[in-house]
Amino acid sequence: MLSINGNDLTIKEVIDVARRGEPVELAPEAYQAIERSHAWVEEILAAEEPVYGINTGFGIFSDK
Repeated sequence: MLSINGNDLTIKEVIDVARRGEPVELAPEAYQAIERSHAWVEEILAAEEPVYGINTGFGIFSDK
């Protein structure tokens, strides 16, 4: 079982999942990082200030 923590995924592990069907789980620290990221995005949205790619488009749409 491959445990993904968000820090050290290797090409070999990606191949093991893609080609050999290795099972995958998220490590507890990955869930914690997701929660921190979610809180940060919520703060950005509450501030109502433009932040590229979060509450704007990308490239030519960055001011929309």
